[in-house]
Amino acid sequence: MNKVLRFSDSVLALFVLLLMSIPTQSFSTDYSLDFEMPPPPEEPQLAIDGGMLVCPGEVVRVAIRVKNFTDITSLQFTVTWDPAILEYDKLLDVNPNLMERTEMADGQMGLYNMNWVHPPLTGITLEDETALLTIVFNAVGENEATAMLHFADTPTPFEISQYLGGTATLITGKVMDDSVMIRAPFLSNVDIADEEGGQVNGAIDITVAGGSPPYTFEWSNDAATEDLTGLEAGDYSVTITDFRGCITTAGPYTVDMTSAVGEIETLESLQIFPNPVREQLHIRAAFSQQEQLDIRLSNLMGQRVYREQLNNTFLNTDIDVQSLPMGVYLLEIATAQGILTEKIVLR
Repeated sequence: MNKVLRFSDSVLALFVLLLMSIPTQSFSTDYSLDFEMPPPPEEPQLAIDGGMLVCPGEVVRVAIRVKNFTDITSLQFTVTWDPAILEYDKLLDVNPNLMERTEMADGQMGLYNMNWVHPPLTGITLEDETALLTIVFNAVGENEATAMLHFADTPTPFEISQYLGGTATLITGKVMDDSVMIRAPFLSNVDIADEEGGQVNGAIDITVAGGSPPYTFEWSNDAATEDLTGLEAGDYSVTITDFRGCITTAGPYTVDMTSAVGEIETLESLQIFPNPVREQLHIRAAFSQQEQLDIRLSNLMGQRVYREQLNNTFLNTDIDVQSLPMGVYLLEIATAQGILTEKIVLR
């Protein structure tokens, strides 16, 4: 027999009251997530390690360096330069990971081209600033010349691939060009003051530019100053060395000997050149009136090696000294008013 359990209305009411007496709680949960997306990987980069000043004739080593070089599976690029400024010599320090490569270096065209593929196609990783290779040049251009080293599009443009998702994938990379400048000291100005009448008061004033100051100086008369004073007639050369060791030689600069017009009252102008002299000594003079002139050239022992006499208001004499021994001679120009004497150096 089935029995049905029934509740009276009073029992039901009591049950409802009990339920209503149970305290209720409100539950709320607030979940906040602070999540930053990782930055995208930086592009692989090839950079020419130039930006240098070099001396004329110096051996120049230019490295090609990498950055963000991670899981790289292939690489190709072309570098060009001006062969009139940088003369290609050879490659050095090729990274051992690049043994499986093809390349071409053309010194006359001024370009280097490389193609490389990682044989397993799983990629290689190099630390930042690692050199892939070094190109060696000779600086053959003129002073102050600048050669740009440039990643070119021909014959092979820059391309790079990376091992991504289990496969080699062509990706975007970037390249950075640079330059090499030939910069040595040079003379921007030279002022020469001739010796006057044997007074040993000649001077050479030079102005140096270029290179990397400070400079040191070595003159042919053993002076170590930038400028020279108290010079006798002669030839002077200078060797200039800058802070980086670049050397420039300049000269010779000739200090001639001139005369002070006025020792003979009627003398209006006088030129004696060149002094020092090697082949012919030229004498040019003008007088305000006709003079009886006696031109004499003697060595320091008093032996006369040349003499000419004439009566004129102009003097236009050339003395051939090629057969005379080198040394110091005295030139005398005599008139009835007096004698003008000049020291002549024969080299």
